[in-house]
Amino acid sequence: NAEYMGGSLSLLCGLMLPSSSVGHLYSAVGGVKDALPYIDEYDEADIKTKVQEEIAREMRTFAPVNYLAHLPLPELKFANDPLLKAEFTRVSAGEKLSALDTLRYEVNPPAEGDRDNFKAWQHAIHNAQSQLEHQQLKLTNLELLNKYGANSWRQHNSSLESMHIRLEGLINHTRLEIDSINKKRKLEQSAAGEQLYKMEVQWQESVYKNFEIRRACEVLESDLRHLKDVAAKRGMEL
Repeated sequence: NAEYMGGSLSLLCGLMLPSSSVGHLYSAVGGVKDALPYIDEYDEADIKTKVQEEIAREMRTFAPVNYLAHLPLPELKFANDPLLKAEFTRVSAGEKLSALDTLRYEVNPPAEGDRDNFKAWQHAIHNAQSQLEHQQLKLTNLELLNKYGANSWRQHNSSLESMHIRLEGLINHTRLEIDSINKKRKLEQSAAGEQLYKMEVQWQESVYKNFEIRRACEVLESDLRHLKDVAAKRGMEL
């Protein structure tokens, strides 16, 4: 059956279908839907080559549709932020991100030339005090993590598990919808394939009948000419 159904929709649309039926075969973006993937079979190498050539030819003239044209542009409420503007400018210029400044985390004495400078020592002491406070804060955070970290991670893992279950349900629901659409397409295309096969058989039968009628007419015309010749020889007027 695939021999009759495969790749014959375009021909049958012009030969067999009324104009009202052909209209239903046009897609929203224009053009005849002349392929039934669930019915057509392209196992032969030469047919596959022709299909690829047709696809390449179509792609050369294909104008992509902007499916987001009807949507408004997003409103960027942070577009005027000076920090983001500077970052956007850096990225646009292709500049690399500056490395983190770790000098302020070092506890160094004043330079050799400033060992007698009171302000230099005062600055070094303030920096050391800041680093001491920073280390004290790290110890406090470690103590809090040691006391409450296990329960916090358990809650976090529970939230992730709930999210995983919810997303898995959405994936399964989407898969069911995809399967339903594919089943519907297959049923519709199977029905269309049977109809196309019947129509092509009818077309072939009609062509054969027309050929038989034409042969019969030619035989009758030959007999009529023969009878006219016989009548003329016998002097009979028809």
